[in-house]
Amino acid sequence: MARLGHLLQIASAAGFLASGALFAITRPDDPRLASPMPALDALTTGLPLPRIEGPFLPHLFLNPQNIVMWALLMSIWVAVATDALGQLTDPSEGAGRRRLAAVVRLRVWPMLVPALLLAALWPWLLEPAPRIAGVMAVAAALLAFLAAWRGVAQRRPALGFLAGWSVGLASATLAAQIAAPAGMSLAQMATLAILPAAGSGVAAQILLGRGIGVSVALIWAFCGLAMTTMGVSPMTAIAAILAIVVMAAVLVSAAS
Repeated sequence: MARLGHLLQIASAAGFLASGALFAITRPDDPRLASPMPALDALTTGLPLPRIEGPFLPHLFLNPQNIVMWALLMSIWVAVATDALGQLTDPSEGAGRRRLAAVVRLRVWPMLVPALLLAALWPWLLEPAPRIAGVMAVAAALLAFLAAWRGVAQRRPALGFLAGWSVGLASATLAAQIAAPAGMSLAQMATLAILPAAGSGVAAQILLGRGIGVSVALIWAFCGLAMTTMGVSPMTAIAAILAIVVMAAVLVSAAS
């Protein structure tokens, strides 16, 4: 059964990586996304600030618009691939089951495999079925967190890193769906996404204990969001800084 789980994890990780890479190079059909920082371009040219709507905010994670978010996305790909290959060559679940309490003995792959499959599928539904995509994004984040929680004692930092990224992405997706009908700007959407992501990240980090992957991923994401919107909205920059401070405090507490 463990061998089957490892093979399923490798297959789902391959699907996640292939889908993510293809989506990352498939730009939304919107000329406002041609520039890596359209809001700053509008400021420098004197044009009206762009009012980017709909699913654009999650595209900051999936179709990165700056080097910070590109680095985060590629780090997620590396983490997922490394964890999958590592479990095939040097599985940790078998050793963990022999020495851990029953609540921690649970296998990781039954949570991780569907999390990766959902994460591979739902971005393609952002345009045709945004509500379904939002539900799937939340489900993927929850499953990724459960996988990280089950893998705490197995010393698999990639799981917490994936969970933190998934939480930030799910929050961005829901914020875009809530804010777009109200005509909110990208900066307002980002602020709406940062606050619940930070709260969820703090709760997740407390539950995971010493695993700091969740905090690292969210701090990274907040830096990327702040970089994208700092030329338009000081409010977003302040929200991002506050979220980074809170997550950093939780990270230090967990690490110590």
